[in-house]
Amino acid sequence: MGVPGEQEYRNKGVTYCPHCDGPLFRGKRVAVIGGGNSGVEAAIDLAGVVEHVTLFEFMPTLRADAVLQRKLESSLNVDILKNVQVTECRATVRVTGIVYRDRATEQVHELALGGVFVQIGSGAQHRLPEGHGEPVAHRRDRGGCPGPDLAARRVCGG
Repeated sequence: MGVPGEQEYRNKGVTYCPHCDGPLFRGKRVAVIGGGNSGVEAAIDLAGVVEHVTLFEFMPTLRADAVLQRKLESSLNVDILKNVQVTECRATVRVTGIVYRDRATEQVHELALGGVFVQIGSGAQHRLPEGHGEPVAHRRDRGGCPGPDLAARRVCGG
């Protein structure tokens, strides 16, 4: 995010792994920063563990796949804030809230929270072979049966 408080309170309420750290926030209100697939999946997963999730998206629309957006929108303990910019993580010893700006109205708001899950800035974890438009499965030898390992598909060279 690159905002005041992010680095200072890393592992003191600011975290980057909802699966590893989510259970530590059971019963708390948390934020997920990012409206791509990673952010929306994190918000869906956290909604089953924490009291409440607020998802923050910088753009006017979420970028996640439609099926993930529908699942997120059906969660009763999730709010989605779009077209907002997080400007600060507030804390004493641990995170206590987040400050954000509504990009349409320029209004600044503060939301009390117990944790912030940052889910922005990661690119796709694969690449296509040069000159090819489709992913290629690696060939593996599984017990003398060479062939593509469909359970663990990987892009050639990835």
